[in-house]
Amino acid sequence: MPDVLIYCPLNPTIPGVDNRTLESIFAIEWNGKADIVFGKHDNATGRNQDITDKYNQARELVLSNGYDSLFTIEADMIPPPHSLERLFGVGVDVAYGLYVSRHGPHPWLVFSKVTENVRGSVQMGNTWDERESLWGNVTDTAGVGLGCTLIQREVLEAIPFRVADKWIANDWYFALDVAEKGFTQAHDCGVVCGHIDNYRVLWPDVAHGYRVTDEEEINIGELLNMANGKYIAMTVLDLGDRFAQPGEEVTLDEEIAKVLLKKRFIKPAGREIVKEKVKYDSNN
Repeated sequence: MPDVLIYCPLNPTIPGVDNRTLESIFAIEWNGKADIVFGKHDNATGRNQDITDKYNQARELVLSNGYDSLFTIEADMIPPPHSLERLFGVGVDVAYGLYVSRHGPHPWLVFSKVTENVRGSVQMGNTWDERESLWGNVTDTAGVGLGCTLIQREVLEAIPFRVADKWIANDWYFALDVAEKGFTQAHDCGVVCGHIDNYRVLWPDVAHGYRVTDEEEINIGELLNMANGKYIAMTVLDLGDRFAQPGEEVTLDEEIAKVLLKKRFIKPAGREIVKEKVKYDSNN
């Protein structure tokens, strides 16, 4: 079985991994060697460049440590347990799982054509008939979307990750470079992934393009009581007179805090983490 590096880059503005993503990463089925790395080395060059740097760190780990493949799972994804096995079975140089965008009308992130300046690109799955034909099947594509993607070593040897525009993410340029170098790309639309959007999850759907599930119910009142007015910023917050940076403690009134807690932009400060003591059986 090939040796795989499973890599999860963390967003510099929300430095964490959703618990549903963590659960899905550790549930990935694979009979060979699969090491898991979380990328958390933020820089000050902007979000797109920061994420690109982390992907290049993953690339270097693969090339310098003898891995055969890189399997990327981003920190807001819920891939199915069989995703790695299925994507290996596709047999192409870059194999993608299926998920929807968090933006706009939540289209499927599957493209049959990708252009340098985005204009003229062609997205797939925009009609019921097309979604029905794609669902559960493997189809050759022009790529895009590294949320759940298997990349073979030969591709990484030839192509570093790059970004050239603050509005266009590195996955777009990667898809362009993969095609330009003559490598093959395909989506397995049987690897259906959830895309976490705050406290809801967006899923691909044939009938309407996407569906929504609310998988994590929160008790806002409990969090407000726990915080007692003091919170930790999870992203950059505009406080009117200044910006609070991720990790900074801030004092907020209850109404503002309710909104930001729902969006997961803050968390209660001073929250104690109690670790359960686990007894290990030396025979296991």
